[in-house]
Amino acid sequence: MVLPDQYLERATIIASGELCLEGLYHRGRHAPPVLIVPPPAERGSPMDLPLVAELAWACHRADHPTLRFNPRGLGASQGAPGGAGARVADAVAALDALLETERAAEAAVVGVGAGAEVALALGRARPCAALSFVAPPAELAPALAGAPGRCRVFVAVEAAWPGERPEVERIDGADPAFLRGLPALGHAVAAFISRG
Repeated sequence: MVLPDQYLERATIIASGELCLEGLYHRGRHAPPVLIVPPPAERGSPMDLPLVAELAWACHRADHPTLRFNPRGLGASQGAPGGAGARVADAVAALDALLETERAAEAAVVGVGAGAEVALALGRARPCAALSFVAPPAELAPALAGAPGRCRVFVAVEAAWPGERPEVERIDGADPAFLRGLPALGHAVAAFISRG
């Protein structure tokens, strides 16, 4: 039995071409819905990484609908892991599923780690309410500088981040991999999305 205000993500299946991808969805009342793009991985379930789960929880606490997913070949998603093009195709499929479920015209997209590259591709292909890049690799800085719309990079205080665009928010008490400082990071990302 689910109690009122209980946090319960619902398992969902996302069609990506001929493949079925595994996802976790949580409803919410505030726009925009939020798609969380996990970092690429060679095995396991990147949507279950503590950093990805914390972002979903923080956006839920701000009452935004959320969807996080495993790209093809990871977790319970079908297929074999693919390259950058396959990861973008899977993220587009997840974004379409979220927009359809929420009957929304646009969503906020959060790219985690190297998932920032996929989030940037989504932001260039579709209108997004906001783009957030959490702990992206520094070598993505030149590409992220050309990110469209309202966007922000979230890094730890001591993390080096070259360039001034997008705006950088440094999280106190966090280490560069966000093994520490997860609640503060989640709050900061959710607050940025909510300010829309």
